[in-house]
Amino acid sequence: MDIWGLKACVPNELTQQIFDVADANFDERVTPEEYNAIGEDTDMENVFDKHADKMTKGEDQYEPVQMPAFRHVDADSDGKLDKTEIMGMFRAEIKKRIPTLDSASLDALVKEHQQELLDDMDHVDKNSDGFINQEEYEKMHENREAAGMGKELSEVAAVDNNLEDPDDLARAGKDIQTPPAAGPAGAPAAAAAAAPADSKLLFLSRES
Repeated sequence: MDIWGLKACVPNELTQQIFDVADANFDERVTPEEYNAIGEDTDMENVFDKHADKMTKGEDQYEPVQMPAFRHVDADSDGKLDKTEIMGMFRAEIKKRIPTLDSASLDALVKEHQQELLDDMDHVDKNSDGFINQEEYEKMHENREAAGMGKELSEVAAVDNNLEDPDDLARAGKDIQTPPAAGPAGAPAAAAAAAPADSKLLFLSRES
């Protein structure tokens, strides 16, 4: 693992963390079963991981998304998750990754990326009713066979190793910035915002 981390320009401590999580029986070996078991399993976890990773580039801790049981996040016990419940979960995920971030800064960061995350929930909301039910919440990701430890290592290798850890930025009182979302064909976000809205309703857009 150390040799792979050196070649991929990934800090040794980060590759070791991934190895330790994969090594479920602590025998200092990763079996094929352990290799495939690590990482995000469901569509919901994959969407959260995609957006949390973009917001926490430079993180020096391995933080896979692990969703709690549906009953624990369905706050009003109505059998479905609305925008407020989903964003509450996402806020908790970012807080887990950047524990030094104060509450006001955390709220602002989550709000800034809220619509982008909710738009991606269209892929989870299979019946297009604007909510996430338990079946959709627990649906296994269709590309699970392409996931596992290989995907987790690829994700950390793709991040610029010279970026500052968001925890350190928060301690120093610096702004945590993420790249603006690109519009169609790589156009700047401002240009995309000026473009006519798609006629298809976005996830939960019907809510006030």
